[in-house]
Amino acid sequence: MRDRSVTQGVTVARPLLPLEKEDVYAVAHACGVPYFKDSTPSWSTRGRLRNELLPLLRDVYGAGCPRHVLRLALDSDSVRDLADSRIFGSFRATVTTHTLGTRAELGAHRDESDFFWKTSMRDLATRSGRGQLSAKALGVLLARLRGDAGGGGTSNAISPRSPSAPSPRSRPKSKGPPVAGWLELKKGWRAYLSAAGVLYLFDDAPFDPPPDEGASVRVDQARGDPQRLGHWDVEAFYDSDDDDDAPDGAALDRFFATGAFTYAVDAPPGEALRLASSGLRKYKPIQRLDDLTKSPKLRGAVPVAAPPSKPKADVVRVRVTATFVPPPKAA
Repeated sequence: MRDRSVTQGVTVARPLLPLEKEDVYAVAHACGVPYFKDSTPSWSTRGRLRNELLPLLRDVYGAGCPRHVLRLALDSDSVRDLADSRIFGSFRATVTTHTLGTRAELGAHRDESDFFWKTSMRDLATRSGRGQLSAKALGVLLARLRGDAGGGGTSNAISPRSPSAPSPRSRPKSKGPPVAGWLELKKGWRAYLSAAGVLYLFDDAPFDPPPDEGASVRVDQARGDPQRLGHWDVEAFYDSDDDDDAPDGAALDRFFATGAFTYAVDAPPGEALRLASSGLRKYKPIQRLDDLTKSPKLRGAVPVAAPPSKPKADVVRVRVTATFVPPPKAA
């Protein structure tokens, strides 16, 4: 417990924590400040610590024992602050919140110890409002991060009871580059790991409800009047400018950060487009979203408008944009 902490984005301050209870009582009595008496049940963990363990420690080690315990607690806080700044700070600096979810750069730290990852992923879960990963799920993540395409279940490094577990002093070694793809980790964790070792934790909102398959998307003369399909604003308009073949290695990052993408299709003039999940892999820059487009998880969630039939000779260039609209936050 610290005098100031943050839990799921809420700052909790405990200004009286460093003070002795007797000093607080003395000021309250002198100044007439009302207070609640200790109502901790004697059978609870905290009650047994106060009423059984602390008196026993005083009896064994002397009356000055609580001061030494307090000193150990303060030293522990100092060690924690040192570890946060020197060990975990560089990783936490890469954790950022975007339109579609939370992004974290894991690649540079993939050979760190299991203690590092248990601590870092616990912090990531708390910051993003998700449940904690089990040892098995963390083993799956680390196996993929360290280049083991078939890695599944609890890794030896995470499970010290495994007969083939490495020495606690040894450091894990990567087998190759991270294996890109979706990860089945835990309910509430829609996780995608890129080949660069970047973890994308998608929020639930972009996937629920999914846009209706086959919904009609009108084609306008100019941009400016989107249609709302699920949680997405979709626009289709005539545009002769075609820059979809330009290389763009940051397409996935931009899509995740902005929740928007654009592409061009050839369509018969005057004909509406249709939402088609199977068309997600046909158009650039959709294809540049790495392996995301290989998964039905995204194909069923992202609205992709395409011509309902194979275009004839008489076609025009249509620009399509899709932008995610986050639902309003609960008051």
